[in-house]
Amino acid sequence: MKKQLLFLLLCVSISFNGWTQSITAISFDKNPTEVNSAFTVTIKYSTPNSTDFFYLGLELKDAAGNYISGVVEKTTPALASGSDVDFSTSLTVPAGVTPSADLPDGQYYALKVALYGSGWSGPNAEEYPVMTLVASGTLGIDDASLVTEFVLYPNPVSNILSIKHAKKMAIKSLKITNILGKTVYADINTESLNSVDVSNLSTGLYILSVNSGDKTQQAKFFKK
Repeated sequence: MKKQLLFLLLCVSISFNGWTQSITAISFDKNPTEVNSAFTVTIKYSTPNSTDFFYLGLELKDAAGNYISGVVEKTTPALASGSDVDFSTSLTVPAGVTPSADLPDGQYYALKVALYGSGWSGPNAEEYPVMTLVASGTLGIDDASLVTEFVLYPNPVSNILSIKHAKKMAIKSLKITNILGKTVYADINTESLNSVDVSNLSTGLYILSVNSGDKTQQAKFFKK
């Protein structure tokens, strides 16, 4: 899977004895990131104080940007004082966290990236880049996972997605989820189903989960 980078330019800073203390998250290795997985953030900071430290906290916020609850947090010391110093660290999103697509309207996740002085003075600088969380396993699905047993065609598809089982086994149920893990189609009465009308789906990447009785398998398709 290709890594998705999110570049963020805004940061909050203050002046301190002629120095400007600042911090900004310049890139993520995964955003969206899966629940129950780790992501790495690269930080750029400036401070004259080698005793400063970073606070990272993934937070749930309401539509107005107010704090609702914390998801996971971490503190780590600054590597050294200096200007525009790069530093990378990682956080793990716990299992059971609600994906972004399933949050109530307006709620979202943001990563608090802050620079504090010793004794928790400050914060001297902070920012809140938005993060998108998706269901566990959503982004790591192998595109060819169904090749030996199922055929999906055409792919990309505009209207009708056809499904053919190589061993002619009956399909018991199926569902389609978007890349954020939200179910956009489900059918549990599919004994004779061999196609799905996807014309109402928006353009983008989707995941088809097919249950044939003894197992469930998944594959990606693109709606054009």
